[in-house]
Amino acid sequence: MLLTSPFQPSRQTGNTGCGIDGSQPNNYGVPFNNNGGGAYAMLWTEAHIEIFFFPRNAIPADISAKAPKPDSGGWGQPVARCVSSVIGRASPCTSDR
Repeated sequence: MLLTSPFQPSRQTGNTGCGIDGSQPNNYGVPFNNNGGGAYAMLWTEAHIEIFFFPRNAIPADISAKAPKPDSGGWGQPVARCVSSVIGRASPCTSDR
């Protein structure tokens, strides 16, 4: 998965974004399809954005029930956590929240 951003950290050139290595081998491509897919969820707060991945056989019940509770502790560790002082303020991302 590759996150892109209009922000340019000191070691980046242009809008190259942030690379994320997911530890699960079935989070994209042929293994993802062979597993019957899965679910990605994003938690966007004033302080951070977290992205979670769940294989098809491990989607939390609250998500399946269309009543997500990301702070319940049942989602485990996110595959990505982006922290920025500008996430909660007016920024190029605010209108997408």
